[in-house]
Amino acid sequence: MTTARPHPYAEWKAELPELAPIAPPIGLGCRAKSRWEGSMNRQSRRWLGVRAEWLVLAIMLGMTTWTARADDGGGSSVAESKAPIPIDDVMRYSVSFAGIHCGTMTLQSFLDETNVDDPIYKIVMTARTSKFFDSIYKVRTRIESFYSPKRMSSIRYHEHSKEKSKVKDKLYVVDFGASQVRKIEAGEEEIIPITTQHVYDPLSFLYRVRLLVSEPGDRVTLDMMTTGGDFATVAEVTGLSRISTPFGKREAIQVVPRPANEVIFSKEGTMSVWLSHDDQRIPYRVEFELDFGRLVAKLKEIDAGEENEP
Repeated sequence: MTTARPHPYAEWKAELPELAPIAPPIGLGCRAKSRWEGSMNRQSRRWLGVRAEWLVLAIMLGMTTWTARADDGGGSSVAESKAPIPIDDVMRYSVSFAGIHCGTMTLQSFLDETNVDDPIYKIVMTARTSKFFDSIYKVRTRIESFYSPKRMSSIRYHEHSKEKSKVKDKLYVVDFGASQVRKIEAGEEEIIPITTQHVYDPLSFLYRVRLLVSEPGDRVTLDMMTTGGDFATVAEVTGLSRISTPFGKREAIQVVPRPANEVIFSKEGTMSVWLSHDDQRIPYRVEFELDFGRLVAKLKEIDAGEENEP
């Protein structure tokens, strides 16, 4: 049985201004036409700015909510790797929407061995709007994922963002004993039941998949932790091609995530990730295809150091 769920972008998409018409009304004089064009340009910039700031975040958060849930819990179809999470220096991306640069994104991962009995892998993503879009709708976001190799599961997922002057903070903590995820936001707690002891948030899902697929036709199923509970999510290698990278033309595999019950993301959006066709499986490119445009994050450089600020 499949249960319908709200589209992940439904809440904010309904509030976005419509795209301004591209042609002025017939019969306007030169001065009126000039005023109309100025007004439309301002509306178009606002439309693009508002959508861009959301879509900078959507590129990595698109998997947190789905339109449907399968009954089966699922699990990994590939043998566990010795290294559960890749270790990366700071990977810096340029983000564009409809071909227009709208922001930047970074990814980084490292191993925290403070607790020698249970070292934790930490994955950090940051996103920010560009200087131009800062004047329209400034966004700064930092997301942290914590993965325990001992439990073979995400244990915590933290989102912190500032949109204009509004601060948002969400913390997801897995309570394995109670088989639930505690979502804490604005001082309120929401309980999300889970049916497995091995769950993945969107970031740990991406990083885990990097180690479990390598060739066209490969596929792996992991249990995704979402706002509606856990359910089986497939990542499948759908192709191999040469793409432009900071290191020149390189071979890359295209990986597409989807629910295990074969229902694609939704009719309004699909996601693809291009990984280097080698042992590192570096995310060269992340693409989100929506009904109103395409959002693309392209790797620009990799450097050492910790990304402390989004």
